[in-house]
This record gives sequence, structure tokens and C-alpha cells, in this order.
Amino acid sequence: MKKQLGIAVASIAALFLLGACSSDKSSSSESSQAASSSSVASTESSSTTASSAEAVNYKDGEYRAEAKEFDDKGWKEYVVVKIADGKITEAEFNAEDKDGKLKTEDADYKENMNKVNKTYPEKYMKELSDALVEKQKASDVEAVTGATHSSSDFVALANEALSYAAKGEVGTHVVDLSE
Repeated sequence: MKKQLGIAVASIAALFLLGACSSDKSSSSESSQAASSSSVASTESSSTTASSAEAVNYKDGEYRAEAKEFDDKGWKEYVVVKIADGKITEAEFNAEDKDGKLKTEDADYKENMNKVNKTYPEKYMKELSDALVEKQKASDVEAVTGATHSSSDFVALANEALSYAAKGEVGTHVVDLSE
């Protein structure tokens, strides 16, 4: 009896799995409708976020946020954001060592990083900076492949600089990137 019950349960489970894996048009249509609804909800959420982001009125000026500490390779990253007419007009992302040498000008660093990651500071730092000017919002800037850690540092630094731009507090602001 137990054996027959086990076979019956296994048969029902197999039928259920086969039915779930079939390419039935109605299932596919329902999935598309669900994805479409999810996409609409996401778009509505994005629109709400975008309109609240547009409500931020940045004060004209230059705002700098820099890392609190030098990283394990001896670089201290920073972002400088320039605001004119309430909009981000320029952004600069870079890092400097203790001697003030810029990461984007370090030929050895560029060569070594490009071999491994297929990108290098001069390239990805410009891409991130340009994306911020284009998108006007740090959280909308996508990470650069091969520079994921630096991309997240960029977003943190840019957000800090922009928070001060919203208040009109120019100057250099320090961010603890180790958190």
C-alpha cells in the first residue's frame, strides 16, 4: 500500500513538473503580462524617483568629496562636481597618491590594470564622470566592467558631493569609503 501511494505521489509530481515546463501559450502570455505589469510598476516607481530627483535644487558652485584614507594601493579617490544653473555641468573623478600624482597619469598602473581588467583609470574615470553629467543623478550611473569597486566609490563620493551641493556648502568633504 505504501509503495502504491509513493508511486502515485511521484506520478502526480512528475505530471505537475512537466506541465510547469511546457511551452503553453497561455502560461507564456500570463508570464509576459506579469513581467509587463512589473515593468510598468518599475517605470512608475522610477518616474516618481526621477521627479523627486528633479526637485533637488543644487546650488551653483564647486563641490569636492574625497576618501578619508588612502586605499591599499596608496590612492585617495575624489570627485569634484561643478554646478551651474542648478545642474551638474562638470564632474571629475580621480585619485592621487601621497605625492599628489594623479592615478589617471600613472602609465604603469594603466598598463597593469588594462592587461587584467581591459580598462584603466583614465578611461573608466572619464566614463563615470561623463555619465554623472548626463544622468544628473549618481545612483543612475552604471558600474564600469573591470572597475566595479572604483565605480561604487565614485557613486558614494558623488552622492556626498551632491548632498552638499543641495545645501550650498562648498569645499572639500570627507567620506569614509571603508564602511
